[in-house]
Amino acid sequence: MSKLREKTGQLVVAIKPWSKAQAIGSSEMMHLTKRLFEDECGQDMIEYALVTAAIGFGCIAAIGGIANPVVNAYYSVTNNFTNGV
Repeated sequence: MSKLREKTGQLVVAIKPWSKAQAIGSSEMMHLTKRLFEDECGQDMIEYALVTAAIGFGCIAAIGGIANPVVNAYYSVTNNFTNGV
Protein backbone atom coordinates (compact mmCIF):
# COMPACT_ATOMS: atom_id res chain seq x y z
CA MET A 1 0.00 0.00 0.00
CA SER A 2 1.35 3.44 -0.90
CA LYS A 3 1.50 6.21 1.65
CA LEU A 4 1.90 9.86 0.66
CA ARG A 5 2.74 12.61 3.13
CA GLU A 6 3.85 16.20 2.74
CA LYS A 7 6.84 17.22 4.84
CA THR A 8 8.46 20.64 4.54
CA GLY A 9 8.00 21.01 0.79
CA GLN A 10 9.07 17.47 -0.02
CA LEU A 11 6.95 14.50 -1.01
CA VAL A 12 7.62 11.40 1.06
CA VAL A 13 6.69 8.14 -0.67
CA ALA A 14 6.70 4.70 0.93
CA ILE A 15 6.11 2.09 -1.75
CA LYS A 16 6.34 -1.02 0.44
CA PRO A 17 5.48 -1.07 4.12
CA TRP A 18 8.87 -2.60 4.99
CA SER A 19 10.97 -0.24 2.82
CA LYS A 20 12.33 3.12 3.90
CA ALA A 21 10.54 6.22 2.65
CA GLN A 22 12.30 8.27 0.00
CA ALA A 23 12.16 12.07 0.03
CA ILE A 24 11.76 13.61 -3.42
CA GLY A 25 12.48 17.32 -3.81
CA SER A 26 10.64 19.55 -6.25
CA SER A 27 13.62 19.80 -8.65
CA GLU A 28 13.98 16.02 -8.70
CA MET A 29 10.25 15.66 -9.33
CA MET A 30 10.41 18.15 -12.22
CA HIS A 31 13.37 16.25 -13.69
CA LEU A 32 11.48 12.95 -13.38
CA THR A 33 8.36 14.45 -14.99
CA LYS A 34 10.40 15.92 -17.86
CA ARG A 35 12.14 12.59 -18.42
CA LEU A 36 8.81 10.74 -18.52
CA PHE A 37 7.40 13.11 -21.15
CA GLU A 38 10.52 12.91 -23.32
CA ASP A 39 10.78 9.12 -23.19
CA GLU A 40 9.41 7.52 -26.37
CA CYS A 41 9.98 3.92 -25.31
CA GLY A 42 6.84 1.88 -25.98
CA GLN A 43 5.34 4.38 -28.41
CA ASP A 44 5.59 1.89 -31.29
CA MET A 45 3.66 -0.73 -29.32
CA ILE A 46 0.81 1.71 -28.73
CA GLU A 47 0.72 2.56 -32.44
CA TYR A 48 0.64 -1.14 -33.37
CA ALA A 49 -2.18 -1.70 -30.88
CA LEU A 50 -4.20 1.17 -32.38
CA VAL A 51 -3.68 -0.15 -35.94
CA THR A 52 -4.69 -3.65 -34.83
CA ALA A 53 -7.83 -2.29 -33.16
CA ALA A 54 -8.73 -0.33 -36.31
CA ILE A 55 -8.30 -3.47 -38.44
CA GLY A 56 -10.43 -5.44 -35.99
CA PHE A 57 -13.24 -2.87 -36.10
CA GLY A 58 -13.03 -2.85 -39.89
CA CYS A 59 -13.38 -6.64 -40.01
CA ILE A 60 -16.38 -6.54 -37.70
CA ALA A 61 -18.03 -3.88 -39.86
CA ALA A 62 -17.34 -5.88 -43.03
CA ILE A 63 -18.74 -9.07 -41.54
CA GLY A 64 -21.83 -7.18 -40.41
CA GLY A 65 -22.27 -5.87 -43.95
CA ILE A 66 -22.08 -9.26 -45.67
CA ALA A 67 -24.02 -11.24 -43.07
CA ASN A 68 -27.47 -10.82 -44.65
CA PRO A 69 -26.42 -11.79 -48.20
CA VAL A 70 -24.70 -14.91 -46.88
CA VAL A 71 -27.74 -15.92 -44.83
CA ASN A 72 -30.03 -15.33 -47.81
CA ALA A 73 -27.79 -17.45 -50.06
CA TYR A 74 -27.77 -20.25 -47.48
CA TYR A 75 -31.58 -20.25 -47.23
CA SER A 76 -31.86 -20.18 -51.01
CA VAL A 77 -29.61 -23.26 -51.37
CA THR A 78 -31.46 -25.01 -48.52
CA ASN A 79 -34.86 -24.33 -50.12
CA ASN A 80 -33.65 -25.56 -53.53
CA PHE A 81 -32.45 -28.84 -52.03
CA THR A 82 -35.63 -29.41 -50.02
CA ASN A 83 -37.87 -28.60 -53.01
CA GLY A 84 -35.89 -30.94 -55.28
CA VAL A 85 -35.03 -28.46 -58.00
